[in-house]
Amino acid sequence: MKEDKNLRPKSKSLTKVYREDKNLRPKSKSLTKVYREDKNLRPKSKSLTKVYREDKNLRPKSKSLTKIYREGKNLRPIYKSSTKVMKEGIKMSIDKTAIIHSSAKIAEDAIIGPYVVIGENVTIGHRTRVISNAYIEFAEIGDDCTISPFATIGSEPQDLGYKGEETKVVIGDGTIIKENVTVHRGAACGDFTTRIGKKCLLMVGSHVAHNCVLDDQVILANLVTLGGHVHVGFGAFVGGMSVFHQNIRIGDMAIISGFSASRQDILPYSKGEGRPPVPRGLNVIAMKRRGVSQEVRTATNEAFKLLISEDLNTTQAIEKIKAEIPMNEYIEKMIEFIQTSKRGVLLKTHKSGHESLE
Repeated sequence: MKEDKNLRPKSKSLTKVYREDKNLRPKSKSLTKVYREDKNLRPKSKSLTKVYREDKNLRPKSKSLTKIYREGKNLRPIYKSSTKVMKEGIKMSIDKTAIIHSSAKIAEDAIIGPYVVIGENVTIGHRTRVISNAYIEFAEIGDDCTISPFATIGSEPQDLGYKGEETKVVIGDGTIIKENVTVHRGAACGDFTTRIGKKCLLMVGSHVAHNCVLDDQVILANLVTLGGHVHVGFGAFVGGMSVFHQNIRIGDMAIISGFSASRQDILPYSKGEGRPPVPRGLNVIAMKRRGVSQEVRTATNEAFKLLISEDLNTTQAIEKIKAEIPMNEYIEKMIEFIQTSKRGVLLKTHKSGHESLE
């Protein structure tokens, strides 16, 4: 019939003939193979992809449509839902082993590595790299980010009250997520969101629990653990293997030594050391790097010394600061931070050196 078109029924194409009578097909070839070898035999209005989708019986029995796509890139649709996997003219790098949900939105110049799993409601920005074996769902990730192997972003919160509500993670531009980091999406409270700012660095194995907020340029060293609803201020640095109770705040530009733990808020601009990390001094280096003048640093340091003084309680220290020291935005921020604290601010200890939590 292929050689003599006059033998075909006038009202039927060879495709329809093959479909209605399997005995007419070449014995050594399935209809799929016939289509592959001779594109002229395919329905003119349909690609092989569409034919496979509409009639599952035409697919090779041993292969799913997914496997067919992986083996033959030419068989993939030009557009794969909103991910635009095969958009023409754009150099998108998505490894063939990656699994991507149809609802995901991936920038044209993003890079998705081997065995990455991208689940529901994910947005990935321009030039962001997701390296092998990462897992992401219910997350909005900005431009120029790096997600390292075995990082998990947007999985369900460790909250017994969570009942599957639609919550999410938001990550700002330029943030780096290292290996084995976990960032859980929000629980069903507040704004339902876990937020990580711009240009943050989350080192190996650190954990950010549900509804945490990390402002821009925060650094969490290896194995830092933040409980739910922790707020970490701009430019703060948290040392490795430190643990923080839910709902506490870590102030702007605070630096905390490794292996610390706290149930109370950490004062902005302080250098915390010990367990808990009692303020030992002002983080002058961080302030200097961010362009704070010598005059302002000196005044802030004087106010800081009064706040941690063993000779004054907190109320007396604040009154003395307002009476004797020229105010600036950093002093005002420290005072406001103390006055708005719900769990209390770690300011002083009656013991010298490192103090345990006992």
